[in-house]
Amino acid sequence: MAPTFLFSYKEIHQEGSMPSIWASTGAWIPPRMRGGSVNTTHTQGFLFSSHSGRVQSLLGDIPEGMDWFSTITVYHCQGIFYAVPFDATLYAVGNGRQDSGDIGEGENSSQHWQDWKRIAFRHNHSDYTTTVDIAGEQQRLLVRRPDQRWMHELFPLHYHPQEAAWNEITDVAFGGLVGNLGLIIALIAFSAAEGVVGQAFRTCIVDQAASSAYPSGFQPHQMDPEAGRRDGRGIVISVFACPNVDSSSSKEALESFSAGAYGKIYY
Repeated sequence: MAPTFLFSYKEIHQEGSMPSIWASTGAWIPPRMRGGSVNTTHTQGFLFSSHSGRVQSLLGDIPEGMDWFSTITVYHCQGIFYAVPFDATLYAVGNGRQDSGDIGEGENSSQHWQDWKRIAFRHNHSDYTTTVDIAGEQQRLLVRRPDQRWMHELFPLHYHPQEAAWNEITDVAFGGLVGNLGLIIALIAFSAAEGVVGQAFRTCIVDQAASSAYPSGFQPHQMDPEAGRRDGRGIVISVFACPNVDSSSSKEALESFSAGAYGKIYY
Protein backbone atom coordinates (compact mmCIF):
# COMPACT_ATOMS: atom_id res chain seq x y z
CA MET A 1 0.00 0.00 0.00
CA ALA A 2 1.48 3.37 -1.04
CA PRO A 3 2.28 5.85 1.77
CA THR A 4 0.29 9.04 2.26
CA PHE A 5 1.86 12.08 0.60
CA LEU A 6 0.99 15.59 -0.51
CA PHE A 7 2.14 17.25 -3.71
CA SER A 8 1.89 20.68 -5.28
CA TYR A 9 1.58 21.37 -9.00
CA LYS A 10 1.89 24.47 -11.15
CA GLU A 11 2.26 25.24 -14.85
CA ILE A 12 5.13 27.45 -16.02
CA HIS A 13 6.45 28.81 -19.31
CA GLN A 14 9.38 30.73 -20.74
CA GLU A 15 9.05 34.47 -20.13
CA GLY A 16 7.90 36.08 -23.38
CA SER A 17 10.76 38.54 -23.90
CA MET A 18 13.45 35.97 -23.09
CA PRO A 19 15.50 34.84 -26.11
CA SER A 20 15.40 31.08 -26.61
CA ILE A 21 18.42 28.82 -26.25
CA TRP A 22 19.25 26.41 -29.06
CA ALA A 23 21.58 23.42 -28.83
CA SER A 24 24.10 22.61 -31.54
CA THR A 25 21.65 19.95 -32.74
CA GLY A 26 18.98 22.60 -33.25
CA ALA A 27 16.96 21.42 -30.25
CA TRP A 28 15.28 23.99 -27.99
CA ILE A 29 16.61 24.18 -24.43
CA PRO A 30 14.51 25.56 -21.54
CA PRO A 31 15.51 28.94 -20.06
CA ARG A 32 18.55 29.10 -17.80
CA MET A 33 18.43 32.71 -16.62
CA ARG A 34 16.75 33.46 -13.32
CA GLY A 35 13.37 34.93 -14.21
CA GLY A 36 13.36 33.08 -17.52
CA SER A 37 10.69 30.68 -16.26
CA VAL A 38 7.48 32.25 -14.99
CA ASN A 39 4.26 30.88 -13.54
CA THR A 40 1.34 30.19 -15.85
CA THR A 41 -1.00 29.05 -13.07
CA HIS A 42 -1.22 29.31 -9.30
CA THR A 43 0.13 26.41 -7.26
CA GLN A 44 -2.45 23.72 -6.55
CA GLY A 45 -2.18 21.13 -3.80
CA PHE A 46 -3.26 17.49 -3.80
CA LEU A 47 -3.28 14.87 -1.05
CA PHE A 48 -2.93 11.15 -1.68
CA SER A 49 -4.28 9.11 1.25
CA SER A 50 -3.03 5.59 1.83
CA HIS A 51 -6.29 4.85 3.64
CA SER A 52 -8.61 5.67 0.74
CA GLY A 53 -6.10 4.98 -2.03
CA ARG A 54 -7.25 8.19 -3.73
CA VAL A 55 -6.17 11.77 -4.43
CA GLN A 56 -8.18 14.78 -3.31
CA SER A 57 -7.66 18.46 -4.16
CA LEU A 58 -6.66 20.87 -1.38
CA LEU A 59 -8.15 24.31 -0.88
CA GLY A 60 -5.72 27.17 -0.32
CA ASP A 61 -1.98 26.97 0.31
CA ILE A 62 0.07 23.93 1.26
CA PRO A 63 -0.68 23.28 4.96
CA GLU A 64 1.89 23.93 7.66
CA GLY A 65 3.78 20.98 9.10
CA MET A 66 4.52 19.19 5.84
CA ASP A 67 8.00 17.65 5.41
CA TRP A 68 9.45 18.63 2.03
CA PHE A 69 10.67 15.58 0.11
CA SER A 70 11.54 16.74 -3.41
CA THR A 71 10.95 19.35 -6.11
CA ILE A 72 11.34 18.97 -9.85
CA THR A 73 10.85 21.26 -12.85
CA VAL A 74 10.14 19.59 -16.19
CA TYR A 75 9.77 21.13 -19.65
CA HIS A 76 8.59 19.41 -22.82
CA CYS A 77 9.59 20.19 -26.40
CA GLN A 78 9.33 18.01 -29.50
CA GLY A 79 8.89 14.81 -27.54
CA ILE A 80 11.82 15.45 -25.17
CA PHE A 81 11.47 16.05 -21.42
CA TYR A 82 14.10 18.26 -19.72
CA ALA A 83 14.35 18.42 -15.92
CA VAL A 84 16.18 19.95 -12.95
CA PRO A 85 15.70 19.04 -9.26
CA PHE A 86 14.39 22.42 -8.07
CA ASP A 87 11.86 25.13 -8.94
CA ALA A 88 13.28 26.85 -12.02
CA THR A 89 11.07 29.91 -11.46
CA LEU A 90 13.12 30.69 -8.33
CA TYR A 91 16.70 29.94 -9.36
CA ALA A 92 19.03 30.13 -12.33
CA VAL A 93 19.73 26.88 -14.15
CA GLY A 94 23.19 25.77 -15.25
CA ASN A 95 25.44 28.75 -15.98
CA GLY A 96 22.46 31.10 -15.77
CA ARG A 97 23.18 32.52 -19.22
CA GLN A 98 20.59 32.71 -21.96
CA ASP A 99 23.09 32.28 -24.79
CA SER A 100 23.42 29.25 -27.03
CA GLY A 101 24.97 26.09 -25.68
CA ASP A 102 24.28 22.42 -25.22
CA ILE A 103 22.79 21.13 -21.98
CA GLY A 104 25.34 20.35 -19.31
CA GLU A 105 27.75 23.16 -20.24
CA GLY A 106 29.10 25.30 -17.42
CA GLU A 107 28.28 25.85 -13.77
CA ASN A 108 27.68 28.85 -11.54
CA SER A 109 28.32 29.54 -7.87
CA SER A 110 24.73 28.90 -6.78
CA GLN A 111 23.70 25.75 -4.95
CA HIS A 112 21.36 25.20 -7.90
CA TRP A 113 24.08 24.94 -10.52
CA GLN A 114 22.60 21.82 -12.13
CA ASP A 115 21.85 22.24 -15.81
CA TRP A 116 18.87 20.86 -17.67
CA LYS A 117 19.08 17.13 -18.29
CA ARG A 118 17.00 14.92 -20.49
CA ILE A 119 15.12 12.41 -18.40
CA ALA A 120 16.61 8.93 -18.58
CA PHE A 121 16.29 5.42 -17.21
CA ARG A 122 18.01 2.64 -15.31
CA HIS A 123 17.21 -0.99 -16.10
CA ASN A 124 16.78 -3.86 -13.65
CA HIS A 125 17.24 -7.08 -15.59
CA SER A 126 16.12 -9.32 -12.73
CA ASP A 127 12.45 -8.30 -12.99
CA TYR A 128 12.64 -6.01 -16.06
CA THR A 129 11.66 -2.95 -14.02
CA THR A 130 12.62 0.48 -15.36
CA THR A 131 13.59 3.34 -13.03
CA VAL A 132 12.93 6.83 -14.43
CA ASP A 133 14.84 9.84 -13.11
CA ILE A 134 16.53 13.08 -14.10
CA ALA A 135 19.63 11.15 -15.08
CA GLY A 136 20.35 7.54 -16.03
CA GLU A 137 22.36 5.30 -18.32
CA GLN A 138 19.53 4.37 -20.69
CA GLN A 139 17.44 6.44 -23.09
CA ARG A 140 14.53 3.99 -23.39
CA LEU A 141 12.28 1.89 -21.18
CA LEU A 142 13.43 -1.71 -20.87
CA VAL A 143 10.44 -3.77 -22.06
CA ARG A 144 6.77 -3.35 -22.90
CA ARG A 145 3.91 -5.66 -22.03
CA PRO A 146 0.81 -5.72 -24.25
CA ASP A 147 -1.37 -4.39 -21.40
CA GLN A 148 0.76 -1.38 -20.40
CA ARG A 149 -1.40 1.53 -21.57
CA TRP A 150 0.43 3.89 -19.18
CA MET A 151 3.56 3.69 -21.32
CA HIS A 152 1.80 5.35 -24.26
CA GLU A 153 0.27 7.97 -21.97
CA LEU A 154 3.43 8.95 -20.08
CA PHE A 155 6.12 8.68 -22.74
CA PRO A 156 6.47 9.74 -26.39
CA LEU A 157 7.34 6.88 -28.73
CA HIS A 158 11.10 7.38 -28.78
CA TYR A 159 11.23 6.61 -25.03
CA HIS A 160 9.54 3.25 -25.64
CA PRO A 161 11.61 0.03 -25.83
CA GLN A 162 13.15 -1.07 -29.09
CA GLU A 163 10.73 -3.15 -31.15
CA ALA A 164 12.59 -6.34 -30.21
CA ALA A 165 11.46 -5.81 -26.59
CA TRP A 166 7.78 -5.18 -27.43
CA ASN A 167 5.38 -7.73 -26.00
CA GLU A 168 8.38 -9.67 -24.75
CA ILE A 169 6.75 -10.56 -21.44
CA THR A 170 3.19 -11.10 -20.25
CA ASP A 171 3.55 -11.64 -16.48
CA VAL A 172 2.28 -8.56 -14.58
CA ALA A 173 5.11 -9.00 -12.05
CA PHE A 174 7.64 -8.00 -14.72
CA GLY A 175 8.23 -4.81 -16.66
CA GLY A 176 6.88 -2.08 -14.37
CA LEU A 177 7.99 1.49 -13.63
CA VAL A 178 9.47 3.01 -10.46
CA GLY A 179 11.63 6.07 -9.85
CA ASN A 180 11.49 9.78 -9.09
CA LEU A 181 7.99 10.31 -7.68
CA GLY A 182 7.80 14.01 -8.56
CA LEU A 183 8.89 13.25 -12.12
CA ILE A 184 6.27 10.53 -12.52
CA ILE A 185 3.59 12.94 -11.26
CA ALA A 186 4.85 15.56 -13.75
CA LEU A 187 4.63 13.01 -16.58
CA ILE A 188 1.01 12.34 -15.61
CA ALA A 189 0.36 16.09 -15.84
CA PHE A 190 2.01 16.26 -19.27
CA SER A 191 -0.24 13.43 -20.46
CA ALA A 192 -3.32 15.66 -20.07
CA ALA A 193 -4.33 19.09 -21.34
CA GLU A 194 -3.93 21.89 -18.78
CA GLY A 195 -7.62 22.10 -17.92
CA VAL A 196 -7.97 18.43 -16.97
CA VAL A 197 -4.72 17.76 -15.09
CA GLY A 198 -6.58 17.48 -11.77
CA GLN A 199 -8.85 14.87 -13.30
CA ALA A 200 -5.79 12.97 -14.55
CA PHE A 201 -4.25 13.01 -11.06
CA ARG A 202 -7.44 11.69 -9.49
CA THR A 203 -7.74 8.94 -12.11
CA CYS A 204 -4.10 7.85 -12.23
CA ILE A 205 -2.75 8.27 -8.70
CA VAL A 206 -4.67 5.52 -7.00
CA ASP A 207 -3.85 2.49 -4.90
CA GLN A 208 -6.49 -0.14 -5.45
CA ALA A 209 -4.62 -2.31 -2.96
CA ALA A 210 -6.19 -0.06 -0.32
CA SER A 211 -9.43 -1.91 -1.05
CA SER A 212 -8.06 -5.04 -2.70
CA ALA A 213 -5.38 -7.62 -2.03
CA TYR A 214 -4.18 -7.35 -5.64
CA PRO A 215 -1.37 -4.81 -6.26
CA SER A 216 -2.31 -2.67 -9.22
CA GLY A 217 -0.28 0.53 -8.92
CA PHE A 218 -1.09 3.85 -10.60
CA GLN A 219 -3.59 3.63 -13.45
CA PRO A 220 -3.91 5.01 -17.01
CA HIS A 221 -6.55 7.68 -17.67
CA GLN A 222 -7.31 6.98 -21.36
CA MET A 223 -7.22 10.65 -22.39
CA ASP A 224 -5.27 11.79 -25.46
CA PRO A 225 -1.69 12.35 -24.22
CA GLU A 226 -0.80 14.44 -27.27
CA ALA A 227 -3.17 17.13 -26.00
CA GLY A 228 -0.79 17.71 -23.10
CA ARG A 229 2.56 17.49 -24.88
CA ARG A 230 2.67 21.08 -26.01
CA ASP A 231 6.10 22.46 -26.94
CA GLY A 232 7.38 24.88 -24.30
CA ARG A 233 5.03 23.67 -21.59
CA GLY A 234 6.63 23.51 -18.15
CA ILE A 235 5.51 21.93 -14.88
CA VAL A 236 6.82 22.17 -11.31
CA ILE A 237 5.99 19.43 -8.81
CA SER A 238 6.93 19.40 -5.11
CA VAL A 239 6.30 16.33 -2.96
CA PHE A 240 5.86 16.35 0.82
CA ALA A 241 5.55 13.75 3.54
CA CYS A 242 2.70 14.59 5.90
CA PRO A 243 3.17 12.82 9.26
CA ASN A 244 0.59 15.09 10.91
CA VAL A 245 -2.03 13.62 8.54
CA ASP A 246 -0.79 10.02 8.66
CA SER A 247 1.86 8.92 11.16
CA SER A 248 3.24 6.39 8.67
CA SER A 249 4.02 9.15 6.14
CA SER A 250 7.72 10.05 6.14
CA LYS A 251 10.56 10.96 3.80
CA GLU A 252 11.97 7.47 4.33
CA ALA A 253 8.65 5.92 3.31
CA LEU A 254 8.56 8.04 0.15
CA GLU A 255 12.15 7.05 -0.68
CA SER A 256 11.16 3.40 -0.31
CA PHE A 257 8.00 3.88 -2.38
CA SER A 258 9.99 5.57 -5.17
CA ALA A 259 12.48 2.69 -5.19
CA GLY A 260 9.74 0.07 -5.52
CA ALA A 261 9.76 -1.31 -1.97
CA TYR A 262 5.95 -0.94 -1.85
CA GLY A 263 5.56 -2.52 -5.27
CA LYS A 264 5.78 -0.99 -8.73
CA ILE A 265 4.43 2.53 -9.12
CA TYR A 266 3.09 1.43 -12.51
CA TYR A 267 2.70 -2.27 -13.28
